[in-house]
Amino acid sequence: GMPTGTSSLSLGPDQVLSLQRLQPPDMSGAILGRYRWNWTPFQATQLAPQLRQNLIKNSIFDADENWVKGTGWAIANSVAAGTPGLTSALSQTVNLVAGLYYTLQFNATVSRGSLSVGIDNNAPVLNVSATGFQKCAFLAITALPTLFITKSSDFSGWIDNVSLHYRDGLALQQHFSCVHLDDEIARLAAGSGARQLVRNMYLDDSQSVQTELRRQLQWLSCTSDFFEVKAKGTALGADLAQLVDLTDARYNLDAGRLCLVVAIDDDASTNTTTLTLWG
Repeated sequence: GMPTGTSSLSLGPDQVLSLQRLQPPDMSGAILGRYRWNWTPFQATQLAPQLRQNLIKNSIFDADENWVKGTGWAIANSVAAGTPGLTSALSQTVNLVAGLYYTLQFNATVSRGSLSVGIDNNAPVLNVSATGFQKCAFLAITALPTLFITKSSDFSGWIDNVSLHYRDGLALQQHFSCVHLDDEIARLAAGSGARQLVRNMYLDDSQSVQTELRRQLQWLSCTSDFFEVKAKGTALGADLAQLVDLTDARYNLDAGRLCLVVAIDDDASTNTTTLTLWG
């Protein structure tokens, strides 16, 4: 997730000469895990935009649209409510990637009866008979399945705040082909610059790959910024991966924000240091 801990360097208006928010960098590196004599790339960054996106349309029911309502379902007051009568479904077709796992979440209020959640005509992935927060994971079999939330004939209650996201990186490996690399590069490969962070990682066991994928997917799913800060002096004592407390009147930094140093450029001719920060 976002940087945590105690900063050992503070940068504020007295030290900062210029500050700008950057576009996120092109992270072309990959995690490469050993599979027999080959290396298989697992590129978590390719899923970053989708990780932040709720794949359910009209997820908070603020309008009567996007959902197909069976008999006894109604959308109003930011909920989808079901009333007794017939067994029927509230449904929506969703755009997924076949072969990936997804997590579905919603709140349910159940006065009587029950709900079942299914994908297309497959067996239910979740059964709900009590009020509370509901969560389940499932494997997408097709790219455009239909999500069905089916009420029993005696159901009385409602649902709200439906969300559907990629579960994690566990299934990413099947979506990348093997690349053949010299066996001698079973090591951490440094980036192009002497003080750049490592971009490519070569990991010998699947558990390490999954651990690193989860770490990257966690921080990619956070809302964060990259900043370029030009500060006075070349003896700030900053180093890569150091925590910095950045304060400025812009970019919602008034109260300070904990950032991680991801690049450093010292310029002795101007007696300045330019830091690239993420946080």
